[in-house]
Amino acid sequence: TTYYYVVTATNAEGEGASSSQAAATPFVPSTPTTVTFASIAAEDGYVLESGETTNAGGSSSATLTSSSALRVGDNNQDRQYKSVVSFDTSAIPDGATIVSVTLRLLRGSLTGTNPFTTHGT
Repeated sequence: TTYYYVVTATNAEGEGASSSQAAATPFVPSTPTTVTFASIAAEDGYVLESGETTNAGGSSSATLTSSSALRVGDNNQDRQYKSVVSFDTSAIPDGATIVSVTLRLLRGSLTGTNPFTTHGT
């Protein structure tokens, strides 16, 4: 629905002249849609830091299998793993407003020590 209006101002001297007519159409937000995406396993991977504290990539893997899934943390040489997870988001229309995102990852196996036990929380 479009609303039309005219504005006047009133003070101690009286009422002023009317403004030109203006129109306004209130925005009605659409109902939020929930969408779930699964990662594209062939495009998931990780980058292994080239050396301790370099913060620079050294090697990468984008051909993950169940035995070489996503990796996080340090390896035995204190080089950090940074994982990458890929999603096909082409179903989200241009101009869409994303109001919330939840990323859920399932832990497979654990190698080494628990960093929260070793280093505290």
